[in-house]
Amino acid sequence: MIKFNLDYATLKEVRLFLYKATGLYWEERGFDYLKIKIEIRMRATKKFSPREYLSLLRSDKEEMQRLIDELTINETYFMREIDSVDVYLDKVLKVDRIKNEKIKIVSVGCSSGEEPYSIVILVNEKYPYLKNKLEIKALDIDSQMIKKAKRGVYSFYSLRAMEEQLVKRYFSEENKEYILDSRVKTIVRFYNLSVFDPEVKALIKDSDLILSRNVLIYFGMESKKRAIELFYDSLVDNGYLILGKSESIFNVNDKFVMVHYPNVILYKKEVNNGS
Repeated sequence: MIKFNLDYATLKEVRLFLYKATGLYWEERGFDYLKIKIEIRMRATKKFSPREYLSLLRSDKEEMQRLIDELTINETYFMREIDSVDVYLDKVLKVDRIKNEKIKIVSVGCSSGEEPYSIVILVNEKYPYLKNKLEIKALDIDSQMIKKAKRGVYSFYSLRAMEEQLVKRYFSEENKEYILDSRVKTIVRFYNLSVFDPEVKALIKDSDLILSRNVLIYFGMESKKRAIELFYDSLVDNGYLILGKSESIFNVNDKFVMVHYPNVILYKKEVNNGS
């Protein structure tokens, strides 16, 4: 077994490089995980010196993407925490408000597509009057996850929280794989982007709803502030943000208004009297 001598100083340099390039940040308690993933890429690139690998990382955008793909955790499944979206559609949207409008939804950190596709299925099942108005954009920094999302083929493990009748309605089974109905896939547009990439600001402008669940956990405080400010500026007046149930923007941003429903918290960009 090759020993890479990946020391604390080099780990800090890699962390700083990734932070400046992507906004992703690893606390020191996560350095063991960071070290393991870097060593995987060092073996793959045959860079046995930490300094040599760091030099490659700085000069090769493709290698940076491969390291990011290795580092990001993509635990998700269909209908995960869908109750928050259900509350938004049921309590916030009004039929008279959407008669002649598109409903623009953004899924940040969409992983392999289960979240945005779940929204389409939810709308088809409970809010059919909205299905021709949906415009969903989904972003993830992991290029492999975006490829999987576009393909729309899943194992049963990804469908474990879905009712059997919904699985039968929206998936066809082939060789123990579940293939998503193309009518669901066509509603969602996927982008391999970090939330801090320059084109994201224009891409998510004038959104009605932004979902950013379990994304902020990867960010340092300054990146969190930048991300939340971006979401706030990108929402329409009285638009909404949904975070993961274990996440909060306390001490990060005081512009949003927390709106409480049973077991659900939504963050509203509340604008009164044009202010």
